[in-house]
Amino acid sequence: MYTETLFHGSNRLRGKQIIENQIMEPSRGDNHWLGDGSYFFTEDFHSYKWIVDMYKNRHSHTLNYENLTKFYLILKGNIKVKKSRIFDLTKTEHKILFDRVYKEIKDKRQLGDDFAEGIVINYMFNELPDYKEEFDVVKAVFILNKHKYEHVKTRIGFMPQEQLCIKNLEVVENIVEYDFKERTETFDLLLTDYYFEIHNTQKKPYNKRRSYDYNYKYKKKRSS
Repeated sequence: MYTETLFHGSNRLRGKQIIENQIMEPSRGDNHWLGDGSYFFTEDFHSYKWIVDMYKNRHSHTLNYENLTKFYLILKGNIKVKKSRIFDLTKTEHKILFDRVYKEIKDKRQLGDDFAEGIVINYMFNELPDYKEEFDVVKAVFILNKHKYEHVKTRIGFMPQEQLCIKNLEVVENIVEYDFKERTETFDLLLTDYYFEIHNTQKKPYNKRRSYDYNYKYKKKRSS
């Protein structure tokens, strides 16, 4: 059995509605990292960074706990699910299944340079038999900031970020607001070293190529 406390960054109004209803609200669209579902981080730090990035993107670069929490909050929820019902992309068998579907639909969907994971996973769970019935959760580790380790000789030159996409919302219980005030000093210290190397680059950061807007409509590029 997989039991874990997970974290979700949200705007305050949406978060309060989730707490009141005790049910997560799914995000939908192929642009989302693991397709349709409700997203959680396994580390509270990543939820903090998520709401900080949203705040700076939409409001101001002047940041403190009071003005951040005026607009955003972090939700904490408990998940309890059989391990066999997690489609785990950190496991070889499940990653190979993902790769097979990717190869199958690559040409017909004209994936091109678009990020494939949301498109492929939505296809698996919405159009193929069994996946939706057999799995409640999709789990993955995303490899971030590789370009910040360009001059480092190491096999772990990246920042890992583990996410879970909840397909069956009933596996999430006890959703509450997470009081992270006492953690902000630690979070901000972590952020100072989050980017291993600071230098100009023409490469657009991975997280900046995604939308923070929950109502964003994914538009597939048309081939010329």
